[in-house]
Amino acid sequence: GHYARNCTVRPKRRDAAYLQTQLLIAQKEDAGIQLQAEEYDLMAAATDLDEIKEVNANC
Repeated sequence: GHYARNCTVRPKRRDAAYLQTQLLIAQKEDAGIQLQAEEYDLMAAATDLDEIKEVNANC
């Protein structure tokens, strides 16, 4: 039979540099320092990746 899958997106690999960047951005955000556009985009992408992980976990 045919099995349809809607879980085809693979999250990017999270290495130490990526996690360090995310930590610094989160610290800036907590301190109330305005994020630059690039940093804001990284935070939005991280949120999207977390949602993708949840979808993949349910497949």
